[in-house]
Amino acid sequence: MWGFIDIKGEIVIANIYDNVESFSNGLARIQKSSKWGFINKDGKEVMSCKYQYVSFFEDDITKVKMNDKWGAINTKGEVVDPFEYSREEIFEKYRKFKQYDKVEGFHDGLSIARKKAEWGVINKEGYEIIECKYQYISLFQDGIAKVKLNDKWGAIDNRGQVVDEFEHSREEIFNKYSKWYNMSLICVSNGVKYGYENKEGELVIPFIYEQARGFEEGIASVQMDGKRGFINENGDVVIDFIYDGIDDELYE
Repeated sequence: MWGFIDIKGEIVIANIYDNVESFSNGLARIQKSSKWGFINKDGKEVMSCKYQYVSFFEDDITKVKMNDKWGAINTKGEVVDPFEYSREEIFEKYRKFKQYDKVEGFHDGLSIARKKAEWGVINKEGYEIIECKYQYISLFQDGIAKVKLNDKWGAIDNRGQVVDEFEHSREEIFNKYSKWYNMSLICVSNGVKYGYENKEGELVIPFIYEQARGFEEGIASVQMDGKRGFINENGDVVIDFIYDGIDDELYE
């Protein structure tokens, strides 16, 4: 069963759900007894688990399935479009940015979008902040995105200005701008277990973990004896190994 803990390891939402997904605009999709609904960050079910499927909210509207028919509800759970559609009909009706082939999820008001096989960045009004002209564009990290143009890799800022010229290979640009590359400790494996090295390549936390992730805000999720917990950069356990699974990106 799934729930939520804070950075101190204290339970903030009880583990009573079959499945949980990321919080977005203060709400998270949750599943109980094969049905879906939404909770807020206080753990209150603002929409009860009664739907066969719920999508993410866009402009305060989400597409939902009930009794094998599709409709739409708002953030109050009120039906704004009756349950009389097929999946294809409801998704086409509420597809906001029809001029784009694909629109990824929005972060800080911006989304990566594809038009005629080329990628750019749009805001929630559909305005192209960065022209769709790239073969690839990554998510922004610290205001920087890794991009591919004319089969060469470089980097741009969130205004579209080039901050690293298009003269790199993929491996070079991803290493240079990887958030793991810039961390004080890097997760490494000896082929059997995981540990952590510093930037000088010295092993500072031994190979004792079955699974491990990178450090964020001074802690990392690791697994021992089939259970997961958290350690700090000294290797001290800060959240005990009592969990069957941890998704440390869900609760922000």
